[in-house]
Amino acid sequence: MPDDLSRLVVERLNAGDVDGLVALYEPDAVLALRLWVIDQPSLLR
Repeated sequence: MPDDLSRLVVERLNAGDVDGLVALYEPDAVLALRLWVIDQPSLLR
């Protein structure tokens, strides 16, 4: 799966599939962006 992660993220972003994107992350995952740190997947919705 790690090899496919970038492709899966891009596919879900392009489809506007927020639930599918969030499903790629573990419940305690942290998403660090250049300007933000999102430490709760529910905040992506």
